[in-house]
Amino acid sequence: YRCLDCFLPDLTCADCCRRRHIRNPFHKIQEWDGRHFKSISLGKLELVLQLGHLSMFCPNPKDCHQNFRVLHHGIHDIPVQFCGCATAPSKAIQLLRRGLYPATSDVPKTCATFRYLEHLHVHSLCSKSTTYDFHRALRIQTDNTGVTIPPSHYNALKRMFTQW
Repeated sequence: YRCLDCFLPDLTCADCCRRRHIRNPFHKIQEWDGRHFKSISLGKLELVLQLGHLSMFCPNPKDCHQNFRVLHHGIHDIPVQFCGCATAPSKAIQLLRRGLYPATSDVPKTCATFRYLEHLHVHSLCSKSTTYDFHRALRIQTDNTGVTIPPSHYNALKRMFTQW
């Protein structure tokens, strides 16, 4: 495995790659399949994003649904575990404290990083392009082959951007 976003793009095993990206869960990872590199999500390498504790490990984690998506210079599918402790804040608050803006506050399935929303804001002010064009570029950035087109999250992004 190699990371396209890390400063040192050396090859690592799955365990080392997962360990390196506990604090950078939205990096772009590629897997060598014997002939060429292909994109793979950190979620498929069994990286789980835990929320609610500064130590990043909750003694009572609650799983989120499997199709949790994060918009951040690509669409990332990554398993999320919320803090299930008695004093835990709501799921939306846990996401916001980690710099993730949820599309809904009740049952969040999609969120965008604060950095991505800031980038969208500056881009829309400077270039006068639409949120739709920005989202379309995000889908192309996720997979430019046209073989596996990522699902559209335009409505969720529009809602998050309007609130942002």
